Amino acid sequence: MFFGEVCSCPLAKELVRSREGLCFCTQGEDRILWSRLFAKPVDIEIVESCLRGGKDCLIKIGC
Repeated sequence: MFFGEVCSCPLAKELVRSREGLCFCTQGEDRILWSRLFAKPVDIEIVESCLRGGKDCLIKIGC
């Protein structure tokens, strides 16, 4: 999630280094969430991340 050019992940605020890796955690959690909601496997792609230098956090969900 992204609010006002700041990552909303509570873990990102606590970590000093390796914060970019948290996007993989989000990717995995979103894969589980959306797969359950759609009742079928989905692909999740982190398109842009403020932790990786992007302006926004943008996640692409594909069925």
